[in-house]
Amino acid sequence: MKSRFILCSIIAILAVCFVSCTQDELPVYNHEGLFDNQQVGLYSDNDEPLLPFAKALYSAMKESPALRKMIKSEAQEKFNKEYETLYQFIKNERVENGLSVRELLLKYFENEESLSTIEAKHPTLTIHIPILPKGSFSADIWKANEQIPAVAIHPTKGVNVTLVADKGQYGNKSDEFVIEAGFSPAFPVVVLKDNNRVVVSQNASSRYSSLNNRSSDYVFDFIDDYFDGSIEEKESEISLRQFSFTDNLIDSKVIAAYGHFPPSSGWQRDYIFYNLTPQNPTNGTISLEYKETLRAFTLQNSYKSPQDMLTYIAHPNTTIGPQFQNNGLWPWTAGSFDFRITAIMATRNASPSIPNTIIKTFAAYPDELFVVTQTLQGNTYKNTVTGYGIKLTNIDLFNWNLNNYAEAMSISIWKINPDYTENVLISFNTKFINNVTTNKKNNVEYTFGTTTTTTTSVTAQKHFKDIHLGTDIVMFSHPVITGSHVTGGKTYYSLREYDLGFCKFYLSPQNL
Repeated sequence: MKSRFILCSIIAILAVCFVSCTQDELPVYNHEGLFDNQQVGLYSDNDEPLLPFAKALYSAMKESPALRKMIKSEAQEKFNKEYETLYQFIKNERVENGLSVRELLLKYFENEESLSTIEAKHPTLTIHIPILPKGSFSADIWKANEQIPAVAIHPTKGVNVTLVADKGQYGNKSDEFVIEAGFSPAFPVVVLKDNNRVVVSQNASSRYSSLNNRSSDYVFDFIDDYFDGSIEEKESEISLRQFSFTDNLIDSKVIAAYGHFPPSSGWQRDYIFYNLTPQNPTNGTISLEYKETLRAFTLQNSYKSPQDMLTYIAHPNTTIGPQFQNNGLWPWTAGSFDFRITAIMATRNASPSIPNTIIKTFAAYPDELFVVTQTLQGNTYKNTVTGYGIKLTNIDLFNWNLNNYAEAMSISIWKINPDYTENVLISFNTKFINNVTTNKKNNVEYTFGTTTTTTTSVTAQKHFKDIHLGTDIVMFSHPVITGSHVTGGKTYYSLREYDLGFCKFYLSPQNL
């Protein structure tokens, strides 16, 4: 294709929307001077109202093995791909002595109004079961018959975690205690938090089967189809610790394209999408079964240390002083991080079948994105972040048919922190190639021709409170594989790296 015409455009983005303990004592953090030089309490204003619920839930679990088993079983269903359940899902289920979960909780509230107020203010209130370090606790190993977990409150503005348990049960000196940021418990615990993956729907019923048929006061929808737990995960969503890929992780046709067109000697996507080779540079058949695919993602960057980057994405709404930064942070109450990818392409005629904007979502646990050393100190683990990991994904975007799409696209990535959205206009210049034609059999023919310069404007959503990790441009002419090496008799391939500033990603077409 390169020999038959010249691609001569680079997308210019003009506007893109959008930072020591003893054996019997848990570490307690000095709260003075942390946030804007103001003293803060053990929990933030947003967390304090959940304290009565946390105390009631702990007492109810202490009384009822059936409740503990129910929470464990519901969490293992992973309705939203996390080990958690909505309180609304279980509140009317029967446990001990014929009582519903709500009736059992009411025994530990001063009055029903107090519980009703929390239910109204927190419709997506969630009981989350964290995966704690070194197999110390998780939903799958929880001995619900025996173990009564402490109840933690996920911090929404602060960085330390408030917990509730019987005095002395886990080395605590009070029934309310704090685990300092940077530490995580080495004992059973469940977490109370609002759910960021579901929203209250205005419809009479949810369009998701995993959210329907519940005795709930509300109807829920997922914020993205990706979070529907009834959809099976793709097998290749695994974690890596190296930034190169073996042949079983890359499509065989991509490896063949690297053989036909090493970097700087041709366009590998010519072979992948059009079956063109140096021996057959002009006529080929478009491969409609292949899609451009985001294969891997990492937060590795040159602007922040791994610990500072973790702090940046885990607590974007917190002003953190240097005293905290030296101490570290590990967000064990939050579960996985959620990310949004926005790919913008210029199209000849946008339509539902040929969209000019593609939005996809994926999730990654902190220990997939960061290398962490965990040291047991009393009843807690001290977490020290020392490096970056890489998340291998399988997020398909589009078939790069040059009859429909320009030869470049813009990709932006955000860390999702749900709040509200606003439409913004993104404009860029691009060129379409006018010498690509297809016959009815999708055979591609090339003749000398011209290119058409177009200014494209696309309306996209700006998600406020989301963290914009950066934007980069992907060209059709970019090599997919940039190099290879053999170690231990195995060949490793390097994919082209796209650096967005606060993160990097790797693309490779896949037969999906």
